[in-house]
Amino acid sequence: MEIPVLLEQLSEEDNWTATVPYVPECISEGETPESAVKNLVEAIAALSTVTPDIYTRLQNPPHYLLTQVDISPKST
Repeated sequence: MEIPVLLEQLSEEDNWTATVPYVPECISEGETPESAVKNLVEAIAALSTVTPDIYTRLQNPPHYLLTQVDISPKST
């Protein structure tokens, strides 16, 4: 099963964070994007032992569209 994962690094000094946006308890970190994803997969497996419906919840992702919006102040 493949799921959408959001990877972000807030600054060059920070670790990478991997999250599943529609399942907020699915979150992990790593020094690289790859290690963050690996850690997330392990976290989901561990989470499944205490949250049996986690895989059912992960199977039904919403549709996402990522876009950029200009929020610059408009001159008058």
